[in-house]
Amino acid sequence: MGFSTVGVSYQAGKRMGGTSKYSFKKMIELAVVAILSFSIKPLQLGIFIGLGSALSSFLLMVYLMSSYFLNDDTPSGWMTLIVTLLFVGGIQLIVIGIIGAYIGAIYEEVKCRPRYIIEDEFKGKF
Repeated sequence: MGFSTVGVSYQAGKRMGGTSKYSFKKMIELAVVAILSFSIKPLQLGIFIGLGSALSSFLLMVYLMSSYFLNDDTPSGWMTLIVTLLFVGGIQLIVIGIIGAYIGAIYEEVKCRPRYIIEDEFKGKF
């Protein structure tokens, strides 16, 4: 949040008895919740995946067209179908990523954290 931070070193002792009852599945769920709770980057990931898909569809189109005109061994209709599906899927992912960016902005605003902190007001309190 922009406050000054201080590190606290801690040496965990050896477990006194038994084994952890936290399963691997629960640990994965905890990791996913931690990643999604403190960052909006996963919401914006669709933009980059969509751009990659749209770019790969363009590169595939160039390759398949050159292969069609040079070798003439590409089945008819296959090229158009694959390139179109990749391109439309990429555009859809870009739009989903943009919606994710808006949702992330709303999420940050709803947390009601101050945009700035007046340092003099908090002197001596922390």
